[in-house]
Amino acid sequence: MMYIDKEYYDNSFSGKNLDEGEFNLLARAACDLCDAVVTMPITAVTENVRRAVCYQTELLHRQGGADAFNGLAASTPGIVEKLGDLGFSNSPYSASSARNFSFGGLPFSPIAYALLRADGLTCRAVQAVPLRKAKL
Repeated sequence: MMYIDKEYYDNSFSGKNLDEGEFNLLARAACDLCDAVVTMPITAVTENVRRAVCYQTELLHRQGGADAFNGLAASTPGIVEKLGDLGFSNSPYSASSARNFSFGGLPFSPIAYALLRADGLTCRAVQAVPLRKAKL
């Protein structure tokens, strides 16, 4: 499901100037990545969800566009910590390198993750299920 359109990206978010075709490609990939990262399904398209997709679209654009989600990202972070498929690079911050998240080897925007988390979509929950007694 697409959570943003080009009008929102251009006018409300003030995103990079992308042509219609590139925007559609990157925004679709950004939506798919956001859907993959959340642990609770996105049922309501909130402002945080829209902004998360915009930040992820920006990151994919800066990482080389379609190359970013075809495994050829401009920078691939070294993953130090992982939670499921979401990893966090613990490399020190400098002007040329930043701390980066990745999901399945794809770059993922830390601010997009924070916005999804703020909406409670990345919370880890354990559901207890009663055990059935085995018949002997």
